[in-house]
Amino acid sequence: MRWRSSLPAVRHRFVLLLLLVTLLLVTVGTACGTGPDAPTAVAGDLVCNAGYCVTMPEGWTILEQGDDFTRFGHSATDAALATVAPLNMEALVTQAGGTWPTQTENVARAFWQLLGENGRASFGSLSFVGDGSVRSRGSYEDGRLWYRIIPVAGTSAIGMEVRGPNGSWEAHADVFLDTLVLTP
Repeated sequence: MRWRSSLPAVRHRFVLLLLLVTLLLVTVGTACGTGPDAPTAVAGDLVCNAGYCVTMPEGWTILEQGDDFTRFGHSATDAALATVAPLNMEALVTQAGGTWPTQTENVARAFWQLLGENGRASFGSLSFVGDGSVRSRGSYEDGRLWYRIIPVAGTSAIGMEVRGPNGSWEAHADVFLDTLVLTP
């Protein structure tokens, strides 16, 4: 019957361990989430430029548009930004120390490697989209960053990054990145 007398001590340790894990998760969650939470993501206007079209979520505006790039911002925070522009995949890969030609996933990894060189970014994960493009995600400065590369031809691609102050902005990133398409 000795095991019965040790049950309260085991329960006490288990509860203490559970409290410590909960405290750690709350601390990590707070550290990973700065800035305002995102409003509900709703698809808004279609924005087109040289070589691409993308749907801008409601609440976002065009901050700047050039001949081949578009920069977006959200009124809720200066930390919510999105940019879509042409990309030279070979230049990105060689700048990161890689060799060309290579697969699109290696271009995405080179992007994260260059961002992470000054300690401002860290790569999280990568996924493949059916059209041959690659999506990736990670952290950037005090927030989150989502990225997509769509190869066009040769070394040319369209790249889009979406930044948010915390993970709640992922639905906004999804609207942008899921609707980004090449145009003739």
